[in-house]
Amino acid sequence: MDIYPQSAAAKVALLRFDKSEKEVKGIDQHHRCTDKCKYFICDDLKVAVCKSSRHTHFCNASCRLLDKTNEGSFCKITAYQKLGPEEQSYANKTKVLYGRRHSNVHWNERQSEKKRMKPSVQHIKRVRQMLKLIFLSDERKKITETSKARVKARMRQLLKPLTVHAYFKALQYRCKMDPAIRAVPKTIPEELIQYFITQTKQIRTECDRRNIQCKRTDGSLVLGLLQLLDSGFVACGATLIDKSNWVGKHSLSLQQYGKLNSVRCRSQTIAVRVLKHCLVSDSGNPLLRLDPCPI
Repeated sequence: MDIYPQSAAAKVALLRFDKSEKEVKGIDQHHRCTDKCKYFICDDLKVAVCKSSRHTHFCNASCRLLDKTNEGSFCKITAYQKLGPEEQSYANKTKVLYGRRHSNVHWNERQSEKKRMKPSVQHIKRVRQMLKLIFLSDERKKITETSKARVKARMRQLLKPLTVHAYFKALQYRCKMDPAIRAVPKTIPEELIQYFITQTKQIRTECDRRNIQCKRTDGSLVLGLLQLLDSGFVACGATLIDKSNWVGKHSLSLQQYGKLNSVRCRSQTIAVRVLKHCLVSDSGNPLLRLDPCPI
């Protein structure tokens, strides 16, 4: 569902819905449509409007809410038929496919579904390696210990006069530097790893659907997503990425990412741009909201 109408048909359907209602409400940007929502459907435009949030869904060639059956693929909301399965093109022909040719059609379809639905083993491995480097590696522990030692040395230097002014100055410095020193976790929760695997896969799928160039590696996408989970991302008043308490407590600060040998700050910056471009439309309106982090 699109938060703002992305096509002319969706805008017309939204105007029709407003005319049918007694009171016109604003668009609920924080709402997420579920099976319990009720829809106002325009059959001629093939557009559905959520009655509670005024979100729109235009059932075109790139519809992602398809329910595949033996009779064809139908949209779960508008019930509009998109295409039938590959075998349906042979249903009205006198010659029926059997044996090797039918088997090839069947397995080609199965392989394409696996590639589209499941993340690859290499993708999972790269995500795990990057998370382990950032949270549990020896480089990460050394960065945290060095930061703590630097803060302690500076505190001793500020407290040498042993005056009230020096005490408050040292306290002010400590409050300023505490957010930059984050604790090293003992382990990485499996829920967090699975969250990064699914979200990076969803981002790549969305980039392919909208023809957005995403040449960043899986590690760069993980770095960009970590930065946005630490600060959050809001577009036009709609929260598209919620803050994660666990990431904000244990991840590195923006200045410390560059101290890792195998991490390039430039790749992280470009990955953040790609993520933001993927979550908003070309006009800057909210388009896609990522699932909140489980921890």
